[in-house]
Amino acid sequence: MSALLWFGHQGVLRGWGLLALTALLVLAVPTSRQLSWRIVIAGATLFGAFPLLWWIPDPRDLFSWGFVLLAMLGSGLTLRVIGSANRGRALKSLLPSFSKADYYLLIAALIGATALAPYFFVFTGQEALSVLLTSWDNSSHFNMYNMLRAHGTVIPMAGVPEEGRVWSFVEYPQGFHAVVATLSELVVGPQPGSLSQELIAYSRLSSLMAVASAVLVTAGLICVPWIRRRPLVSAPFLVLVATAWSFGTASHATFFAFQNFLLGVALLAALMVISAFADSLAKPIIFAAAASTVIGIAQTWSLLLILALPAALLAIVPWIGRRWHTTSGNWAINLATVVLAMTGLFLAAKQISRIGTEDVVAALGKIESSTHGVEIATLLVGVTSSLLLAHGSFRQFFTGRGTRHISARLILVPLVGLVVVIPLGVYQVATFGKVTYYSLKLALALELLLPVVACVTVTALIDRWLSTHPYVHPRHLVIMSVLTAVASTQVFGLTVPDTKPLGMEPVAPYQRGMSAITTETSTNGPSADELFQAAQSYNPHHGDLVFVTSHDQVDPLLTATWFLSLTGTHKDNTNSVLAELRPLYSGYTGNLKLAVQNVLEEDRDVSIVLDKELRNFLESSGLSENLLSRVVSYN
Repeated sequence: MSALLWFGHQGVLRGWGLLALTALLVLAVPTSRQLSWRIVIAGATLFGAFPLLWWIPDPRDLFSWGFVLLAMLGSGLTLRVIGSANRGRALKSLLPSFSKADYYLLIAALIGATALAPYFFVFTGQEALSVLLTSWDNSSHFNMYNMLRAHGTVIPMAGVPEEGRVWSFVEYPQGFHAVVATLSELVVGPQPGSLSQELIAYSRLSSLMAVASAVLVTAGLICVPWIRRRPLVSAPFLVLVATAWSFGTASHATFFAFQNFLLGVALLAALMVISAFADSLAKPIIFAAAASTVIGIAQTWSLLLILALPAALLAIVPWIGRRWHTTSGNWAINLATVVLAMTGLFLAAKQISRIGTEDVVAALGKIESSTHGVEIATLLVGVTSSLLLAHGSFRQFFTGRGTRHISARLILVPLVGLVVVIPLGVYQVATFGKVTYYSLKLALALELLLPVVACVTVTALIDRWLSTHPYVHPRHLVIMSVLTAVASTQVFGLTVPDTKPLGMEPVAPYQRGMSAITTETSTNGPSADELFQAAQSYNPHHGDLVFVTSHDQVDPLLTATWFLSLTGTHKDNTNSVLAELRPLYSGYTGNLKLAVQNVLEEDRDVSIVLDKELRNFLESSGLSENLLSRVVSYN
């Protein structure tokens, strides 16, 4: 273990191959015989609880969390085999059991990676920046990731930038960014790499987390007994969920840089699976996995805790004693897990306490709404199939103790969400004239959960029918299942990146989003090159700088925000002064001098950085020498 930590600290070990090795070691941890359960448990732990370590002040003089993870996995698995009386059996236990249903994990990963291909196929910092510039929120999330890489800890623990100033996003939970930073330590190294390396790593790793979210949800579904038992019959429904989490509903999240939100919803789905289908909830590893999902939800997108409560209640109501029976020693371990979970919730609560309730209710933000057709259909199918599982009896629905009865109650999670979202939306329309940002995102979470619930309940009905009709063997089942699964991929619209080459305007949300990204990425090229060059030339002795782009193809406030994120100077004062650039929205002619004057007069500790030709223009336009002395060129 110490050798791995030393080599990692020296930067000798790093790269995408090392990340792949770490993933294999994670899957080798014998938390279960089944691969799907290993993925659910590992995903819950690594994406949920592990990021809490980033609350410890910068430990990088001694080690990095990425290599702590690698060293723990490597040494732990080695000691397990060497210390066993039967080493052959211990070695064999590291290999999970595979079933035909596990192939859907590969399908989910392939579909997810294909949907986000532009974010993976970036090979220079400028290429990555061109793609990331297509969404405003990428600048915010890259800033948080970059701050973790630069300071080795979450923003609240990074100290004060200078007296009287506060880092931006100090109030935003950073569990997702901590995971990405951990993976980046394995890929780039424990110390921050070049700007190009960090941009490429963030573009790929944040997209990888979106794919991992889809795989985690798929693994959770494969844990369902009847889906694992009848993978062929379940194929259309599993593929439908995988499509929803890539080309379908999830595209509204990925195209607007809500990968952290996707991870939170995936952890919520994992909590639902654990609560409903884990044989022993008191088993320490299962209990810890469930607790980790709650921590992860709080540390990624805290509003999802509204849905985590009914998801957790699935494990408690009605009480099934055999699921909670264990030894007193195990309960002592579980008690320690509860303390850890409460710590995670406390840290998240303390962090978001800086956000006012009115800010959440009235927050503005851009998010594309879905067509809602598929989502309404899955809601109706989910409700109907849930009631059919309970034979139409509300008493059986609420008190039944069988696995199918528990699965029927999964529909309560999105229904509770609807009870919250609908009144809140009505209030927002009455007060602000429209449904606002956080209500739309909470509704998006429900739309992502509905196909998951429908998959479980519909396959449960099919399994029950086939179990009571053992002599029914539909002819050509393979062909029927494959064709229906292929059809499922088209439910959210034709799954091609862009239909314009076919002579058709993009209609499906994914097509519209990908078409816009392709166009904007090409248009963003010159602005990305200039922004990248300006950020690379940044020197801290210049103090706080506000970047003014010379290209009008990209929002000037967006490029200025990105400059702060790229240089690690995103603070309350530098962020607030960017509003003074708004005159540039009316064109540079006659407004550049005004915008620069506004910025420099608003905050005397801030300077302007721009292209030398723009500086020459400001000089010739009569900008005062006092202000011109605070205008620097990057080239």
